[in-house]
Amino acid sequence: MRVGLRTAQRAPRRASILMAAIAVTTILVVAQVGCAPAATPQAQRTIDLINFERAAVGLPALRRDVNLEQLAQNWSRHMSEQQRVFHSNAAAEAEFIGVAQFFVLFGENVGSIPIVAGEPMSASIDRAHRAFMASPGHRAAILGPWDVVGIGTFVGPCVGPGNCLWVTQRFGKVR
Repeated sequence: MRVGLRTAQRAPRRASILMAAIAVTTILVVAQVGCAPAATPQAQRTIDLINFERAAVGLPALRRDVNLEQLAQNWSRHMSEQQRVFHSNAAAEAEFIGVAQFFVLFGENVGSIPIVAGEPMSASIDRAHRAFMASPGHRAAILGPWDVVGIGTFVGPCVGPGNCLWVTQRFGKVR
């Protein structure tokens, strides 16, 4: 009889341990699903270059914003499809996807640069960054009053022969 009692006492404890393990596993799965995917190597390289420039003049680093990144990625693809570099209405787009409420200010840099055959993509990113920094307006945007940035890059046909790297940098000032 005593053995049966112990078994009966262990069953609720085992069930409690099993339920706790299931709960922890569920929390971990939900947390992993909710995490943002890693930035592409091109986006991360661009963010690193931007933050290097900002640090050089005493400005704080920008954080990556996945919502602005999504907008920037879509815009880079759109520019490639249209075969021209042009600014978007970042505020209207942000409002459309429901993120404008989180920002008090938006900014944007857009551009394209031919990809040199045999050159690593990081070299194209570096050339695009140097071109932005050589332009007073683009430089001012990079060094602006932002908190976050989203980078979108897209490889697509140039107006002339070959492929271009189409780049969109979306900046935001968080409320």
